Amino acid sequence: MRLKVEIEAELTKERNRLKGLEKEVADNDDRGIDRYMFLSSIKQLLEGAKIRVSDLEEELEQYTKNSATPNMTL
Repeated sequence: MRLKVEIEAELTKERNRLKGLEKEVADNDDRGIDRYMFLSSIKQLLEGAKIRVSDLEEELEQYTKNSATPNMTL
């Protein structure tokens, strides 16, 4: 199992990547066919980044839940 700080660091990195991709789409949304192809690729990356952020948030939530439960092995 990964450490909480590792999950949080990766989540921060992925959130920043997601913001960058969203900005790229917003900045280049209405330009010719070349941009359309470019944006199609960026949108695929966006979907992947959203899924990754969601997965990391879920992993962090699970880690928090597991850490919050008292140790029953005493």
